[in-house]
Amino acid sequence: WEQAATEAGGEAAGVALLVTQLGLGELDAREVGRGLAQLAEQDTRLHTEQAETEARLQAMADFLRGACEDLTVAEARTAAEAAAAARVRTVGKLRQRWRAAEQEAGAGGGVRELVALLGVDEHDAAAIGAVLA
Repeated sequence: WEQAATEAGGEAAGVALLVTQLGLGELDAREVGRGLAQLAEQDTRLHTEQAETEARLQAMADFLRGACEDLTVAEARTAAEAAAAARVRTVGKLRQRWRAAEQEAGAGGGVRELVALLGVDEHDAAAIGAVLA
């Protein structure tokens, strides 16, 4: 019906097709033609709405993907900052232990303390002690 109406240039061609193909009277054919036209309009509107909905869903998915990536970066940054703070605290505690050992046992006491704490040899402990000093 739609093709006949479009190609022949009007509703009359669609009505004529329905009359000849389905054996309908002219009034019934006009009514069926109007119903078919309404269905075609609804179908077009539904396809448009579906495309718009899909586009909105894609935009939401892109936004959520970006938000998740932002959270992942923020979590990684927070974890790195926490690890750095823990290292600073560890170095601070190590420095305190080294200084206390130097004061209690005199020169070389810090090196012996580092050997015991870290399980390194005296040469490495002396190098670490020089950094801590």
